[in-house]
Amino acid sequence: APAAPPGPQALLAARFRELVEAHHRRERPLSAYADDLGVSEARLRTACRAVTGASPGRIIRERRLLEAKRSLLYSDLGIAEIAYGLGFTDPAYFSRFFAKGTGECPRAFRDRRGADRGETR
Repeated sequence: APAAPPGPQALLAARFRELVEAHHRRERPLSAYADDLGVSEARLRTACRAVTGASPGRIIRERRLLEAKRSLLYSDLGIAEIAYGLGFTDPAYFSRFFAKGTGECPRAFRDRRGADRGETR
């Protein structure tokens, strides 16, 4: 038997993830995502929690954090350049955001991961 089509909450969560993917390189309020999707912030929160178990804010932060990690590991850009490239207006705020999400500052993350791969910087 063919699989049942996804429900409205799953579709909304999927559309939200697509928007996050398109806009993760800049700071964007949840209200902008909700407006783009034509739903209230409350409905978006409910759908995200039901489908993913995470809040929309957490989904956004995790995507931005993933991009930050990739940039730190696979580019030679400086911390400030990475911060600005991800839409942060203050590299110090980016460093706090990164440390809160990973438990270490961007420089330590880059240095440790580079050492794990046998690289020297």
